[in-house]
Amino acid sequence: MPKYIALLTLAFLAPLPTFAFVTETIGPAPNAAGQAWWQPGLVELAKHPSRVYARESEWMESIFFNADDAGIRELLAAFSKTALRDRVVEIKSGAADVHSFDKSAIAHNVALQVPDGVTNALLRDEIEWPEPRLIVYVDGAHAMKPDKIPANLLVQSEIPAFTSIARTTPKRTRYEGQAPDADRLGAAREPAWKRPWVLVRDVKTGACVCIGLVRDDGAFSAWLSDGERAALDAGDMRLVAAWTMAPGEKDTLMRLSFEHAE
Repeated sequence: MPKYIALLTLAFLAPLPTFAFVTETIGPAPNAAGQAWWQPGLVELAKHPSRVYARESEWMESIFFNADDAGIRELLAAFSKTALRDRVVEIKSGAADVHSFDKSAIAHNVALQVPDGVTNALLRDEIEWPEPRLIVYVDGAHAMKPDKIPANLLVQSEIPAFTSIARTTPKRTRYEGQAPDADRLGAAREPAWKRPWVLVRDVKTGACVCIGLVRDDGAFSAWLSDGERAALDAGDMRLVAAWTMAPGEKDTLMRLSFEHAE
């Protein structure tokens, strides 16, 4: 499982050149471990034996798979169990490949994109918290059928066979909020990657999804759909801050201050 590092200049992201380390891993990674910000369930995809290549930067980790039909179904099933709000799956036609640092083409038919939510939230707090998505490429050799896709996946596709089940992500409104005790949360004393998450947690099951990050002043942004806001108002869901997505008693109840005027 060779691993290589490259240093890229990302001049388009800032007025002055910005440098970022990019690493690549070739081949399967049965002992893969997720990053601290990974939502539960994602690491199971990273360990899948059809994995052929991965590339990681400060902005995004992309993992590529070359799977047979059974493997594609396994990846879809694993993605359907992740702790995400939307679980977006893009279905595209044709074959795909990615090039390694030495310019070798690596064929794949499934790609998992995992944005670094911490970096994205700090640099662009006005956008919705970025979520991982799965991209599946179909061709004559992999004629995936719509009825084989788990119902809780949000399919996006322009392929005629899949347009009948394609959906768009819910429209969400930006709200601003404030932690009730910013000092106790310790957000101001921690570096960005150690600040508490903003979570929407199901009251009955304890399951949650991450929707943001507490800023150093204890404030936060939360993008919520009408249905999510209604569930919060009804008490079915709780908006909390925590350092872990696991159910526990360390949640701090958060409050929304106002709807953001766009």
